[in-house]
Amino acid sequence: VLPLLAVVFDRGATEVQLVLTLYFIGIATGQLVYGPVSDRFGRRPVLLCGLGLFLAGTVLCGLAWSLPVLIAGRVLQALGGCSGLVLSRAIIRDVYDRDASARSIALVMMAMTLVPALSPAVGAYLTEWFGWRAIFVLLGGIGVAALSLTAVKLAETHPDGVALDLRGIATSHLILARSGAFLLFALSSACSSASWFTFIASAPYLMSVRFHEPPSTYGAMILVPMAAYMIGNGAAARLGRH
Repeated sequence: VLPLLAVVFDRGATEVQLVLTLYFIGIATGQLVYGPVSDRFGRRPVLLCGLGLFLAGTVLCGLAWSLPVLIAGRVLQALGGCSGLVLSRAIIRDVYDRDASARSIALVMMAMTLVPALSPAVGAYLTEWFGWRAIFVLLGGIGVAALSLTAVKLAETHPDGVALDLRGIATSHLILARSGAFLLFALSSACSSASWFTFIASAPYLMSVRFHEPPSTYGAMILVPMAAYMIGNGAAARLGRH
């Protein structure tokens, strides 16, 4: 929808890209916070707060009357939504041992790629049929469902809170930064993510401006790399046993 937003708000492509760029920055920043905070206050209440923040951002996006308001809503979405990215893994580690956690996280990642694989196509057709704001109506409905299910079904998996030790957290980060094994895994993930995010940021404009294709073409095209990503996570889950 990014090329369409440039027309709707009468802004340049570079400004509209902030809808995506600042969203990723919000996700990256939020992930540094949720782990230590959930160690102190528990997984369940922190996840509920994160989902509530995601819903608030979604409502702001749906009502956005200008590009800065839309960007602000996207940042709130990111800061709230990344609670699920962090705490789903933390909850797995609370419940399972190390080896079972590795397999479970790989399976969760495989499932989590299914929705991003389908969502560009869904978003494209929603935009063509009902307008771009319909995307946030759908996201709001999904957010309400996730928040409700979490409130009703999720038990606390980390009941013994620990005090926030900012100095200890900083020390742990320094230890990780000196770990060659950690840096290699982080670099591998960073290179994979960088190539992927560059693709999804630039491909819509190329398809729309250079090749004059509708958004639905991009929605169908993105299924191919997403399928490869799912296959890779499935293989990781199986190979993790060995």
